[in-house]
This record gives sequence, C-alpha cells and structure tokens, in this order.
Amino acid sequence: MIRRTRKPKQNPKITALRQEGHEEYDIVEDLPRLKDKTKRIHIGWLFDIKGRPALRDLCRMLDSTADSISIPGWKDLAFKLQLDPQTVGCITNRTFLGETETYYTLMTAAQDSVKTLTDVVAALEDIKRFDVLQQSWESMERLATDILENEKTSTSSPSDDVIKPSCIPVPPALVLQSENSQCNAVTVTQSDVQTLVQKVFQLVPAAITQKIIEFEDQRRCDNILVANAAPAVHDVTPEIQRNVRRMHYDCTIMLTFASDGEEFIPDIVESLRRQRNDGKRIGVLILEEHSSKMEQNPQQFIFKLFHQVNFVMPVITRGYLRSIVNISPQLDSNADDYIDTKWTRYIYTLMNNDYIKRGCLNTKVRCLVPDSLLPLTQTHIRMREPIFETWYKVSDIEQVGNRLLANIIQRKLLSVAFPRNAPESVKS
Repeated sequence: MIRRTRKPKQNPKITALRQEGHEEYDIVEDLPRLKDKTKRIHIGWLFDIKGRPALRDLCRMLDSTADSISIPGWKDLAFKLQLDPQTVGCITNRTFLGETETYYTLMTAAQDSVKTLTDVVAALEDIKRFDVLQQSWESMERLATDILENEKTSTSSPSDDVIKPSCIPVPPALVLQSENSQCNAVTVTQSDVQTLVQKVFQLVPAAITQKIIEFEDQRRCDNILVANAAPAVHDVTPEIQRNVRRMHYDCTIMLTFASDGEEFIPDIVESLRRQRNDGKRIGVLILEEHSSKMEQNPQQFIFKLFHQVNFVMPVITRGYLRSIVNISPQLDSNADDYIDTKWTRYIYTLMNNDYIKRGCLNTKVRCLVPDSLLPLTQTHIRMREPIFETWYKVSDIEQVGNRLLANIIQRKLLSVAFPRNAPESVKS
C-alpha cells in the first residue's frame, strides 16, 4: 500500500511574504556616500584616540585572514595605498615592535599629507574586501562625523583642505624619503666613511673577545647572541678567528614566568640544560641572564630572540595568569625579582601574534604547570586559550625536553627531505 504524503495547508499571508522576499543590502551602492564623507579625514586620525575603534576594526579583519591568492591581505592594501616594495619588505620583516602588518601599513600611509580615509575605502574596494568595509563602516563613519562637526564649530567658513590630527606617529625603523619629510639630509663624504670604517675595525677584536668570554663563561642560550653581537668571523684577524668557538644547540627554549614561579626556574633550567646521552643540547633563554643587553632597547631584544628560539615555555602560576591581563605587570613585582617578570605581558602578546600569523596553529608555545597548581588548568578561564592548551607537568621536565628535542630534529630532517613543502611543525 502506497502511503501518500499529506500536503499541509499553507497560510496565504506567509506565502505572500515568502514570494515577495527582501533584497539584500548592497554595500557597493552606498560606498560613494562613505567616500564623500571621509574625503577630508586624514589617515592619521586612525591613530588618534577618536580613531582607535576604526583602526581596531581594520586591523582585526585584515590580520585575521592569512594572505592567499583567493583572499587579498594587507600587502594588497599596501600596494593600493602606493607603498613601495622596499617599505612593504620592511613591514614584512619587521624587527622593531610587536604590532601587526596592517597597523604599520596604515601608519606608513599616514606619512603622506594628502592620504585620507577615502583612499583606504577605495583600496579596500579595489581588492574586494567588502567584509572589512562592512565591519569598519560604522566606526569610520562615526569618526568622520565627529571630526567634521568639530571642524564646523572651530571655523566659520567651510574649507576643502584635508583635516589632519595634531600629531601623526612615525613608523619605527622605516626611513621614508619623500617631499613631505621633515628630516634634513646630511652629506657624508668618502673621507668620513673611511675614517669611520678605520675606527670600527680598531674596536672589533676587543669587542668580539669580550662577547666570546661572556658567552663561554655564562653558557647562555643560543649562538644567535654571539652572531648578533659580533660581525662575521671571516672579517676578523686569524688570531681571533681561531679562538672563536660557538656553542651549538639543537633546540632553544625561552622561559617566561611571574614572580611566584621563580622557585621552579632553577630545577627547570638545570634539567633542560643537561647534556643528553647522544650529545644533544638544549639552550635555555632567561632574560635575567641578559639584563645588560636589554638596557638600550628591551622590546627589540625580546622580539628578535622570540622569533629565533624554537619554543616558548610559560610557567603557569596564578601570578603569571594575572600578569598577562594586568596592563602594568611591573607594579606587582619587586626590585629583587627577575627581569622576566616585567615582560610577561609583552611576550604573551608576541605568542598570540605568532599564533595568528601561522594560521591559528600553535607550533611554538609549550606550557609548564607545577604539580601543585594542576587544578588551574581546569578552573582558570585563561587556560582555555588556544596557546595554553598544550601543557606539561614540571615533574616531567626531563621527558618534555627529550620530546621537544626529538621534535626539532624531526623538523630539520623533513626540511632537508622536502625543502619546498616542509611542514611548519610536527606535533610533539
């Protein structure tokens, strides 16, 4: 027996509404209105306190998607804003601070006195990032409205000039040579260069010898410190070249911890730095041991080493989880504490930036949790973050070191076997 499906009665009102439908909002048709409203608003307003919401929306949307052929990213925006390839390369290989590429792209574009928010809107339209426009539409429109209203109250006659903020930040480590630059050019003759080179080479042997002595005596983290502190070995006299002996490490680890985690550090460092049976060594970096190198520019020093070590190991304690939230963690630390306790939040920011830059893959952060604080992994809300999901007990530090060391060796072997398609990481 064939059972027929009963057709339910349809409500004529609902049917009429369904057939009528509603057209979706087309953002392209409304773009001329936003361009007209922002044509006098200089890009520098994004870095003013009034423009922070718009800057946050732009950076969050562009930095949350990795650059690919199908999805244009910050580089496409940079070229549409007429940034030259050298400047884009400087932003790509940035070694100054922990901000994102989009942040420095907009800051660099703000150095042009005629660049406005209309140029940003047009650039996003050209690369077809309408999702970024839709997300930042309201904040940019609110910023333009606020600035234009203040301009009307301060001036009696209307003007078509670009409205600029009182202060425009300059991107660090980028020297922008343009007609609008306020820097005065300095002429250097060839004799001045020769005199400078002679003075430098007179100081090279003593400087290298001092760095080698410090490195060999203290047995610090990585040979990168010697490479950064001294010039190439082949440029030195033969006597110094024979005395240069770099310590080679098969795996390098940066520790980050708060003041209440200092008691666990000596045992962790001793276990990790112990030479393995097969002769392999693990280098451990602690900022306290390099306090003299951090005096000039601590953020740059930490930023460089962060991207050169293989792993970063936060020691999870209540003080550490509190310090990464506190805007000024140094207020909670004493004068006798390690320097590491004052930079937990900055390193935490670098860990999150690295996680996003790698396409939301955690290949760098491996947490250590003291055995007495294991309940924190289940009760504290910060431990639900992706970068804190991989953790080990401090009592298992010996086995953890062996696993991380084997992981790095396996990465190197795979990179040799598959140089073009080497995987970013192998789960440890």
